[in-house]
Amino acid sequence: MRPRRVILPDNGKDLLRTELALAFEELGFSVLRARPEALHDQHGAGYLPRLLDEGPALLFSVNMQGVLPGGAGSKMLAKAVARHDLEVVLWFVDNPWHVLSGMRDPDWKIFTLAVTDRSFVEPLRRAGARRVEHLPLAVDPRLARQSGVEPPSAGARSAGLPGGALREVVFAGRTAFPGKETFFAGLELPPALLEEAGLMGLQGRRADFDWWLKRLHLEQTALWPGKKSRLPGFGAAHSNKIWREQRLLAVLEQTACGLTLFGDSAWRADLRKAGSRLDLRPPFDYYAYAHRLYRQAAFSLNLNSLLLGAGLTQRIFDIWSVQGFCLTDDSPGLEIFPAELTRPVTFSTPEELAERIAYFQARPGQKQELSLAWRGHILREHTYTNRLASLLF
Repeated sequence: MRPRRVILPDNGKDLLRTELALAFEELGFSVLRARPEALHDQHGAGYLPRLLDEGPALLFSVNMQGVLPGGAGSKMLAKAVARHDLEVVLWFVDNPWHVLSGMRDPDWKIFTLAVTDRSFVEPLRRAGARRVEHLPLAVDPRLARQSGVEPPSAGARSAGLPGGALREVVFAGRTAFPGKETFFAGLELPPALLEEAGLMGLQGRRADFDWWLKRLHLEQTALWPGKKSRLPGFGAAHSNKIWREQRLLAVLEQTACGLTLFGDSAWRADLRKAGSRLDLRPPFDYYAYAHRLYRQAAFSLNLNSLLLGAGLTQRIFDIWSVQGFCLTDDSPGLEIFPAELTRPVTFSTPEELAERIAYFQARPGQKQELSLAWRGHILREHTYTNRLASLLF
C-alpha cells in the first residue's frame, strides 16, 4: 500500500516547504516537518527508524536535506528502504550534480530523483539513477490568494513593504548563492572563456552550465563521484553574475525607470554607474513579503539561473500567481507554458528588456490582460498539488 504519511525534512520557516506541506495535505497525506538532524539522532524521538515503526512513510527531501553529506545519511535511508515501508524522493531544486558532489556513497541512485530542470533527467539516468522525473517549481493557490486579486493603486505601492515606495522595476536576488567562495574554492577558469561568456550575454546567448561543460571538454566526463561538476558550475556562476548585471544596467541606463533591488551590498559596486536610480535594499523575508512585493510592483524582473540548463526560478510562478507582471529572460524551461503567454514578456538581450518595458508602459490595457491570463494559467496548471499528484499517482 502506498504510504499516506510524509516526512518532510525542514530546518524552519520556509515558503517552499510550507507550500509542499499544504499540497501533500490536500492529497490526503499527513505531514511531519522533521528537523533534518533529528532524523539521524539515535537517541531522539525523531530518529527515522523509530518514526518508521509507526508505519509506512514517504520521505520527501529538497536538495537532499536530511541526507547527511558523505554518504552516512544515504546508507541509513537505503537500510530503511530495505527494512521498512519507506519510499524516498530526492527533489533537486538546484543543480543536482552540485548537490551530489558532496556525496561519496552510491545509494542515492536507488531513490526516486526529481529535478526542476529537465536537462538533467537523461544525464542522471546515464549515471545509474533508477528513476528520474521532471518536477518543475510551482505555487500554492492559497498562499497566492492571501495577496488579493485586485492590483493596488499607485498610492498603495509601499503598503507593508520594507523600505517604502517601490521604483518602477523590481528585482529580488543576491549577487551569488551563500557559500559560493567556499564551494568553488581553488578553481580557475580560462580567461578567454570568461571573455567569451561575457560577450555572449550581451548578444542574448546563454553561457549556462551545459555550455561550460562543452567548452571545458567535460561533456563526456562522468560528473559523479567527485567534484568535477564544480568547474563548469563555477563558470556558470560567473556567467550568471555578468548576465544579471548586464540586464539590470539596461533597466537603469536604457529606460526612464528606476530599479528597486532587494539583494546583498555587493550589488552597489557592480552597478555603481547607476547612481541614484538604483534603490538597493537588503534581502527580505521571502515568506512574509514576496507576494505583496510582486503584486505591488509595476514590473517584476525574473532572471533565470545559468547554473541550470533549462531551469526556472520560483519568481516567475510567484509573480504571476498574485497578478503581478513578470518580464523574464528566455530559457528552454519556459516551454512548460503556452507560447502565446511567454512570447510577449520574454527577452534575450539587454536591449530587448528595455524595449519590453517601454512597450508595456505604453499599453496598460494589454499589460493587465496578460497579467490576468497568466494568473489563471498558473493557478490552474502549475500548483504543487498538481505536481505532486503527477509524481506520486
